[in-house]
Parts: sequence; C-alpha cells; structure tokens
Amino acid sequence: FGNGNRYQMSDDLGTDAMTVQADFTVIVADATFRGVSGRLPAPGSTGIEFVYDDALGEWQFYDGSTTVATIAEAWPGGAVTMKLVIRTSSFTCYANDVLKLTYTAANPLAGNTRAGIVLGNFSASFPRQTCDNFLASTARRFFLN
Repeated sequence: FGNGNRYQMSDDLGTDAMTVQADFTVIVADATFRGVSGRLPAPGSTGIEFVYDDALGEWQFYDGSTTVATIAEAWPGGAVTMKLVIRTSSFTCYANDVLKLTYTAANPLAGNTRAGIVLGNFSASFPRQTCDNFLASTARRFFLN
C-alpha cells in the first residue's frame, strides 16, 4: 500500500511481558488500519492489538477478535510511534508516548508466541497485511494475509 517504513524485529520476547513498538509515517488512503500486535496465536491471526482505524477516526484495542476499548481522536499526522505494553493481563497503549488506552483482561492470551505490526484494511479488495516474528525460530519470518 505504498508504505515505506522498515521494521526491525527480535525473536527474544522473554516471558509473559513484552513491549511492541513501531513508527508509522505517511500511509496512503487504501491502508486505513495500522498498529502493533502481540501474543498472536498463529501467523497473521488476531491477538492483542493496538490499532488506529482511519475510517472510524479512533484508536482501538483488540483482545482476540473483539474490540474492547476505543477512543475517538484524529490521527496526529507526521511520524507516530505506536507502543503496546503487555504485562501478563494488563495492557497499555501509547501514541507518541501519550497514553491512549488501558485494558485488563480476565482471561488474556498467554505467552509471547509472536508480535508484530498491522497494515492495511479489511475490505475484500485490500486485505489486512501483518508482519510477525516467531519466538520458536531465530529467523525472521514475515507474513502477508
């Protein structure tokens, strides 16, 4: 979708706490959904995600495939650093170091199996794109859905 950002990913995710961060700059109109994710149970699947939805004009937090927290706010523009902090069942979401959302899960996905970035949208003509890493391998593997 014309996004020129580069991502450096690590497979050393530690125990049940991690921080996932990525910088987003100019995204073309077709890529209306972007953010960071962790604890994905399978490549490209929905796990714990902090995203921005251009169509709705809001920050969103997903637990599994369910939106559990949102805040309506315009995209700040320019370079935006999105950060998702995962600490067992407590999650905090930041944009440019400003707290946007918090959530505590009753039954959170466990373990640090994968983490990565989300780009794209969910229409039939422009599928979601994700970039994940694998804890089980030292190689970086990137997936497009």
